[in-house]
Amino acid sequence: MIKVFFSKLKNKIAFFTGVAMFVLAALITTTFSYITYRNGVRQIEDLEVRLMDNLDLLLISEVETAVSMLKGFNDKIVSGELGYEEGTRLAADVLRELRFGEEGYFWADTKDGTNVVLPGSTGVEGFNRIDLVDSHGNEFIRDILNAGISGGGFAEYWFPKLGETEALPKRGYSLLFEPFGWVIGTGLYYDDIEEAVQTIRVQRQEDLTRTIVWVVLIALIFVLLGLGFAYYAGLKISNPISDLSNKTREVAGGNLSVEVESRLNDEVGDLSRSLANMIKKLQQIVMEISEGASNVVVASQQMSSASQIIADGASEQAASTEEIGTSMEEMVSSIMQNTDNANKADSVVNESEQSMAQLTDAFKETLEAMEQITSRITIIKEISTQTNLLALNAAVEAARAGDAGRGFSVVAGEVKKLSENTQRAANDISQLSKNSLAVAKHAWELLEKLIPEFQQTAILVKEISASSGEQRTGADMINAAVQSMVNVTNQNSASSEELASSSEELASQAESLKDAVNFFKFKSS
Repeated sequence: MIKVFFSKLKNKIAFFTGVAMFVLAALITTTFSYITYRNGVRQIEDLEVRLMDNLDLLLISEVETAVSMLKGFNDKIVSGELGYEEGTRLAADVLRELRFGEEGYFWADTKDGTNVVLPGSTGVEGFNRIDLVDSHGNEFIRDILNAGISGGGFAEYWFPKLGETEALPKRGYSLLFEPFGWVIGTGLYYDDIEEAVQTIRVQRQEDLTRTIVWVVLIALIFVLLGLGFAYYAGLKISNPISDLSNKTREVAGGNLSVEVESRLNDEVGDLSRSLANMIKKLQQIVMEISEGASNVVVASQQMSSASQIIADGASEQAASTEEIGTSMEEMVSSIMQNTDNANKADSVVNESEQSMAQLTDAFKETLEAMEQITSRITIIKEISTQTNLLALNAAVEAARAGDAGRGFSVVAGEVKKLSENTQRAANDISQLSKNSLAVAKHAWELLEKLIPEFQQTAILVKEISASSGEQRTGADMINAAVQSMVNVTNQNSASSEELASSSEELASQAESLKDAVNFFKFKSS
């Protein structure tokens, strides 16, 4: 229950504000009550002092009033209106009945202590009481007379109240009325002062209690008003935050179509505007990601198609290159055969050289045959030269790879043609050699003259053999280049297939990205 209550921000604000206001109100109430109490105590103490001061003034005033009354009688006596005894008797009667307050009365004694007036005490008037002592052993009558005779003064003593027997502390004032020789006195009991003070104290306590009650009530009203204001303030603070929390929860759920508006100029307003800017930025980012994912899907599909086409072309190129390699191997085999034939021809020429002396008679026919051989040898040289050039071109084309295979195919065709010409020329040479041998038999006698030319022919045959060897070396290099190109083509084909596979995987990832982006909802425009 408590966790549920404190889960709301408005409840937290109201609770802690209420606690703070309650503590503040309690402190104010306690402080005010303490100050009021101290002031009340101080006022009562001051009142006691003032009452004592006022008591003395009251006693002096009352005694002087009584003396003024006696002066009136004395004036009548002096004027002869009243006799002395009658005047003093009437004055004593009036003084006996004279009162102030509830229990204030007057008494009168002569200078020697004989009592003249003492209300409430029978059998005392007319008797001397100067030697009387109170319950504490004080000769209070003597003290009263001395204070009055000396020009007026105060005396403290213990004396019972009217109609009572228990002696109580009392403060009296006395003053001598010289015409009658009376010391007039009056007094008040201290318990009357305490009673007055207690009455005032009770009244002040009641006032203090009422004041504290009113302060507590005002504090409670203040706390209740503060709680109401705190709850209202909590609503004003928590409602925008709760609204922001709900909208943030919707954004977290993928809804980017929520609208956040705030006219507040405080931190909550700044938070609302920041959330609105964040949503707009998220919308832009998600839309860009969606468009990018679509573009990636299209591009990856195109890349996959192109890679597949490249892979197919590379496979076809590899097949064509392998066919070229096969043709080159056949050409190398033919060149090797030509080289063997040239070597055999060289051997035949060497053997024929030993018999040249016996072939002198066939010199002319042999010369013609050898001229034809020379022309054929020229053709062989041209073929060899072109073959070398084609071999060079093939090496260059092999280095380029890729589409260069097509050019190499053309070169390989030319090489094949030259190889066939070389083979035919070699066959012609072989045939001519046979014809020359037959003619040599007829020109037996002319052989000695043809020895130098025959030697020259032997040299040419050796050169043919050497050229055939060089042709074989060039063909081997071309064949090696073709094989290297085959390997490169196969690698290109494998790489193209891998690229196609990667493109398909990229397209799949892009589709997954689009599915993830579709999680977000946009406001329809």
